[in-house]
Amino acid sequence: NFTYCFYLFGREGTINADAYRTVFENQIVVDIENPGELWFYNLAGESYANSMQIDFGYELFDRFDIKMAYKVNDVASSFQNSGGGVKRAPLTPKTRALINMAYATNFDKWKLDVTWNYIGESRIPAHELINKEFSESFYLINAQATKRFRKFDMYLGGENLLSYIQKDPILDAEYPNSDLFDASLIYAPVMGRVIYAGLRYKIK
Repeated sequence: NFTYCFYLFGREGTINADAYRTVFENQIVVDIENPGELWFYNLAGESYANSMQIDFGYELFDRFDIKMAYKVNDVASSFQNSGGGVKRAPLTPKTRALINMAYATNFDKWKLDVTWNYIGESRIPAHELINKEFSESFYLINAQATKRFRKFDMYLGGENLLSYIQKDPILDAEYPNSDLFDASLIYAPVMGRVIYAGLRYKIK
């Protein structure tokens, strides 16, 4: 882990970097490599997780903060039911990125927050109805605005504003008794754009 604090144009910022490696010797493996089958067994082989992340935070101007982060997840394990070789963990994005912008007016009367997420490709276990080994990367954007009153807050927000959804998340959905029916290979949102509003009351 490395953390560096700095001042630029009279404002404070931070840079943080992390790198971790975990080697598993005793682990329960969840194996979904064969269509229509779910196996649990003790690890017999190699399994590891390498995680690296760097993030940056800075107050661009008064009460406006920006944060950026990039993460790499290299996770792999031995799967006995598919030849026993070491494979990337399924449905786990190898790379992620994030940009968050947050602004607040004086006395926090208004708060605005926008987050942009990048989700990289994931390995998809082999299936007769899927003709690709890796999912496509995609973006998620979430935003929220909050108005503060004396005794309560009102907020309005949205999730998955680009309305990105996974196509056909349930395989062979028309035939639930089929050997090809599978609802477990989910790597992206299955719901589109969601708009919400609410009220938060403070009790003292």
